[in-house]
Amino acid sequence: AWLGLAAAGFSAATTPEERQKIVDSLKWRTEGAIPLEQDVATIKLRGGFRYLDSADASKVLTDLWGNPRQQTLGMLFPPEDPKSDSVWGVIVEGFEKEGYVKDEDADKLDAGKMLEEIQDGQKEANEERKRQGYAELEIVGWAMPPRYDKDAKKLTWALDIKRTGSERHSVNYYVRILGRRGYLVLNALGGLDQVNQIEAATPQVLSMVEFN
Repeated sequence: AWLGLAAAGFSAATTPEERQKIVDSLKWRTEGAIPLEQDVATIKLRGGFRYLDSADASKVLTDLWGNPRQQTLGMLFPPEDPKSDSVWGVIVEGFEKEGYVKDEDADKLDAGKMLEEIQDGQKEANEERKRQGYAELEIVGWAMPPRYDKDAKKLTWALDIKRTGSERHSVNYYVRILGRRGYLVLNALGGLDQVNQIEAATPQVLSMVEFN
């Protein structure tokens, strides 16, 4: 199933042998508490979820999924499903030190304006993607509009994305977890048809992440 890792980009490894070599090199953590860099939070694995550190996450994101290199704090993956030929994963993108974030204006979110800003930002990002030799991405629209859970202190939204020239749609499912010093950024990547599966698993993912 791991040869079918799915994302909006294209695979940098062109043959099954190359992909398998990358998969075989990954060092999985399957249990225990994992302190994240910067002493921000700790991930306590359970429910069959697995973790890759930042170096191995880079192999998946760039060498398998064909995305530009980016710094992350690692990735989480659900239990492997032998019946599926595609896998979704959660990037722990990092911690934004914005200080204490008030949630008083959460009910005033303008989804339409937010989508326009994201689409404009992607147009700018595409220039850099082209410069690096990567395919451009199109933000088709919301897979799930933004919403805020005041009890869990989390903001979520999901984007319907496709690579220019491709008919395959993917999903980026974003989660912002508010803390006292800022917020932790998570981003789940998978096929558009997996958005409900990702959403259903989000509470379990959040339960594994504890701010230090």
